[in-house]
Amino acid sequence: MYTEQQFRNKITIYSFFLMVAVVFIHTYNLSVYRISEDSAGFARFVFYFESVAASLWTVAVPMFFMISGFLMFRNFTWEKLWSKYQTRFHTVLIPYLLWNTIYYLYYIVVTRIPFIQRVMNGNEVVDISLKEWIARLWTNEYFVFWFLKDLIILIILTPVIYFFLRNRGKWPVGVVVLILSVYIGSHVPYWPFNTCYLLGAYIGINHKTAPFVKKRILTIIGCCGVIAWITLNILSVLQICSWQMPMWMVLCCLWFAGDCVDIYEKKTRWWMSISFFIYCMHDMILEAYEKIFLKVFGWGSVYALMDYLLMPLLTVITLIAIAMVMRKYMSPVWKLLTGNRG
Repeated sequence: MYTEQQFRNKITIYSFFLMVAVVFIHTYNLSVYRISEDSAGFARFVFYFESVAASLWTVAVPMFFMISGFLMFRNFTWEKLWSKYQTRFHTVLIPYLLWNTIYYLYYIVVTRIPFIQRVMNGNEVVDISLKEWIARLWTNEYFVFWFLKDLIILIILTPVIYFFLRNRGKWPVGVVVLILSVYIGSHVPYWPFNTCYLLGAYIGINHKTAPFVKKRILTIIGCCGVIAWITLNILSVLQICSWQMPMWMVLCCLWFAGDCVDIYEKKTRWWMSISFFIYCMHDMILEAYEKIFLKVFGWGSVYALMDYLLMPLLTVITLIAIAMVMRKYMSPVWKLLTGNRG
């Protein structure tokens, strides 16, 4: 069994690498470089390489949802409801509002600079008003923040989720709710991610010690599952096989496969704890780097692959450097923007 500190270290390490995967998701550039399945030569290789990688990176968001659900409910009781709301107010809601405001102001400025506006992904912000700002805080939130927006709704629904996911006697109501959620998930956009949150919540409520378990057999099963998942994704991209592992199975395999490395006893590096900051700010930095890279090197398929491999890493390194400065010289601002994370 893992100790509490080892478990927290594992969460920190997983969150960091999952966040790097999210940056890679937003670096997908085949359409930008006009590369398709019909491309020839090296461009065709780039197409399949990025397509396979993209299919694997998509596990990051469901994993974040599952971890969030587990952490929310692992020690939840009715008496702790208000304190949970107070904590999430500072760690989720306030940063969500602040970062949407920052991106709104950012786009107001940069889309009015002609040579920048021409290459920006977003359109010029025409309406500068209190009404538009309020809209940007919820209905028109910056696109990367849909995760936080969904998470806020799920946090509000905490009493409902807890009521239904608790096992009652011999009849596990929570299992029924999860099955219904999986069914709904095939018909409602983004709901599969919310199902992963419910899975984490269900484990946190009814099997809170399960993520602490460390057994060789589970590690082996997890590693085999991960290998099978990668293989199926490759075969799917090559259109040889269309069958995919259920997401809940992939997430469980990834969790236990991580036990094949013995790194959770050591203190994690400080920059591994800034995943939330990377999530909030990466798109601004990544877009700038990609536009500069494209302007300097052009449209070749080799450059497309270089862009895809190098720009996410450069973005993460830049954000670590920014975080280092902010934590040292702008501590109050840092705590406010990150919900006191890292």
